[in-house]
Amino acid sequence: ACYGYADPEKVARVRKLYEELKLPAAYASYEEDAYNSITADIEKLPDRLPRDLFHKFLQK
Repeated sequence: ACYGYADPEKVARVRKLYEELKLPAAYASYEEDAYNSITADIEKLPDRLPRDLFHKFLQK
């Protein structure tokens, strides 16, 4: 059990495991897919809604 500890050795073990499991790449892919999906949903909104506002929310 190394997760959640400030010990540099344990932190290094957790980071190594994250890299071995390719979690940063998996998250980046998920993030891009989610962004694209939300952007597409915003574009489908009726014209009376402020799309620019939703895009600004998405950028935060």
